[in-house]
Amino acid sequence: MQFNTIKYLVFLFIVFAVTLALSKLRNSRWIILLLASLIFYYTWQPYYVALLLFSAALVYSTGLLMGRSPDLKTRRRWLWAGGGVQLLILFFFKYTEPIISSITGLNPKSAEYPLFRILLPVGISFYTFQALSYLFDIYYGFRKEERHAGYFAAYLTSFPQLISGPIERSGNFLKQLRQPFVFNLQETALGTRRIVWGLFKKVVVADRIGAIVDPVYYDVTNYHGAILFFVSLLYVFQLYFDFSGYSDIAIGSAEVLGIKLGENFNHPLSSKSVTEFWRKWHISLGNWLRDYVYNPILFANKKWGKSAIYFALLVTFLICGIWHGAKWNYVIFGSLQAFALVVEAILARKRKQWANSKTRKVYLAISWVLTFTFIFISDIFFRSGTVEDATHIIQSFVSSNWRLEELLAYVNMLTKPKLAFSLMFLISLIIVDRRISQFAHGKKDFGQFGNALVSGSMMAMVIIFGYWGKVAFLYFQF
Repeated sequence: MQFNTIKYLVFLFIVFAVTLALSKLRNSRWIILLLASLIFYYTWQPYYVALLLFSAALVYSTGLLMGRSPDLKTRRRWLWAGGGVQLLILFFFKYTEPIISSITGLNPKSAEYPLFRILLPVGISFYTFQALSYLFDIYYGFRKEERHAGYFAAYLTSFPQLISGPIERSGNFLKQLRQPFVFNLQETALGTRRIVWGLFKKVVVADRIGAIVDPVYYDVTNYHGAILFFVSLLYVFQLYFDFSGYSDIAIGSAEVLGIKLGENFNHPLSSKSVTEFWRKWHISLGNWLRDYVYNPILFANKKWGKSAIYFALLVTFLICGIWHGAKWNYVIFGSLQAFALVVEAILARKRKQWANSKTRKVYLAISWVLTFTFIFISDIFFRSGTVEDATHIIQSFVSSNWRLEELLAYVNMLTKPKLAFSLMFLISLIIVDRRISQFAHGKKDFGQFGNALVSGSMMAMVIIFGYWGKVAFLYFQF
């Protein structure tokens, strides 16, 4: 049951209606959310519901044992035991096939090797990180263990953010879940507006850009300079609108049910540095890596001085790359991020001096160009199926093989309204995205008539121009 389907919207309405109807009953909220989440996950992969419940039971039990441990050493043992098992589950399902393939040279998905074919449980990377954050918070003393199994299960399996985040901390979520559901028309309207905005990003913009990008990336060796540059540039926006669109729908769905989730994007493509970019892109993952990987490594090696910062950045973003998948292109992607962040850390003082000088505007313009170019190049490794494909694309940029007639032929091969519509909305969203997104987030008011006009326009475009349910969200593969 994907977010970009009528089926999901009907499902969400039913969950909302049941929650509202039973809001006076004690304990109804967590029960409804848990049952709805299990039904939601069942529509994806029925046989992995048991795995999801096992993970919930494992982490819940580990949390209880850690909470009852008399000292830090014992808590650490339980953390390694429970957290280790959960990581092993993630490792088995996510990395077994790629490792077998790289060691043996066999294709694990081939019909000749049925024992090697392992279907990745949808959302496992996200709910594993959410589970680990809960255990880390208990270990560091940031929170007490959750004693109510039902509340914890509802938190870990909550359907709005189960598949692709945001990675929500337990303290914020469980505190809200314990409060009775009180219908608030304004919050429900804001949540609905957020869902429409997310659908607009996904089915109107991202999927129509994808119709241009995907055919080329599926067979990159048959294309050259101009086409590859064109679609690679479009992919930067496809990925942003697709993933931020998912996050908007997730946050809006939770808000309709009376739960506020953390923001996951804050206009990252306007960033003036890679450091700023990672504060604005996939914020929940960035915060997770900062709190549970970067800070512990930095603290453990603080005697190294500035070298500890560089080492912590390197390890953190290698983990970030590998988290996306066991492929060399993801390792290179993570390494590129680490390299850029280390360079920015080394040059931090000089960059600050230039930013405060009379040529500040020049500095900001150059910084944005360099940052966007870096994002553009690193996203090629992120999107490509192999390192060889990414290398072919980048090499084609610097070669003299820029045949503009091939690009024109590719454009003509597409339906012209589709291309024109995609580019028109791409350009318009870049220009007005901040104002419209502030409106969708409830931070901007265009007046009664303006609000109705903007909301109605978005809804009409979603209905008329949307690729409803035809394309999965890009981050579902992780």
